[in-house]
Amino acid sequence: MTEGSPDSNIKRPTREEMQKLNEIRNKLLIWKLQKMGNIVNRADSKLEKRDQELWEDFLTMVDGTKFYEKCESVVNYYIQQRHEAIKNSFEARIFKLLIDKIKSNLELSFLEYWNYLTIDNQEFTGHLDLRKTNTFYPDDFGRYVTHNSLSSVLEQKFQAEKRIKVLRENDRQRRVTYYSFKQDVLQTLAKKYGVKLTLDMFSSGQSGQPTQQTDHVNHVDDLKQETKS
Repeated sequence: MTEGSPDSNIKRPTREEMQKLNEIRNKLLIWKLQKMGNIVNRADSKLEKRDQELWEDFLTMVDGTKFYEKCESVVNYYIQQRHEAIKNSFEARIFKLLIDKIKSNLELSFLEYWNYLTIDNQEFTGHLDLRKTNTFYPDDFGRYVTHNSLSSVLEQKFQAEKRIKVLRENDRQRRVTYYSFKQDVLQTLAKKYGVKLTLDMFSSGQSGQPTQQTDHVNHVDDLKQETKS
């Protein structure tokens, strides 16, 4: 409920309340099976994407009834709560700090970004345990971060492509891990996480090409080579 002082707690229903909820669920299931072949005029919820998937069917059920306005208010409340949770999530914080370090060619040095995250960053406070292969414990989140878990976020959540560049310095070669991002993906994520992007981020429009590219490998081995150089 969004107002008043309800007598019940939806997160801790009593046995009688659970029984009533199950009866309603069963009735809705029967109704859905009976109406499966019917064409249903969907409510004009004006919701989009995931919000539409989650809530438009619910609003369609009460569309045209006296309950619609109250149900719409409840839906808007939970949508707002969901969006706030997304903007305050671990991935959102990682993304906001990533934008500070990504280059105009939409590439990011993994080691540079790792150091930026874990060494005296006032926006991502925590402590670094060097004894556990560089494991970082953020103060604001109940999880730890390693090279491999961070790379998983970059690849799976942010759709970045890992690349290995072979750089020559003082007649020596060393491998450096980079991540390449797509402009449209960054813009979509920025909207999702409530992050403002600067126009000069996309000045080149294309991510750079690596000197040498390899398949995905364990970051611990890569970074050992980088830190030795």
